[in-house]
Amino acid sequence: MASSSRSNHHRSARNSNHIGNHGEDLVACLYVDHGFEIVFRNWRAKDVGMRIELDLVVYDRANQELVVVEVKTRSSDKYGSPADAISRDKLDRMAIGIGIVRQFLEANGRPCRRCRLDVACVTPNKIEIIPNVGRTDG
Repeated sequence: MASSSRSNHHRSARNSNHIGNHGEDLVACLYVDHGFEIVFRNWRAKDVGMRIELDLVVYDRANQELVVVEVKTRSSDKYGSPADAISRDKLDRMAIGIGIVRQFLEANGRPCRRCRLDVACVTPNKIEIIPNVGRTDG
């Protein structure tokens, strides 16, 4: 019985990862359609003393704008908005991550006049982008 439970857990985790990856794909296409280029997907900071993962990092060369997007995908909105799952701690870690990515981009010829944090909520019926949940302007 225990192995069946474990198997179901792994199957559930794989399904959840598949749903999350699909949501990230949809959101990435949406930003590309609006003139952004994808810089990183699932970027992780190393050696910063905390876990920082950024789902999607996009750059608008024309406006010199860097956007970090937290993508939350749910198979339904039965338990509320996907945005409800984002903690203040997560937003704080995203802000640290955007600073690291900004330094990297500027050192490699991509100036960033503006930086912002967006949240993308993906459910089967819609994609909602919540812009400017946090901003760091230089």
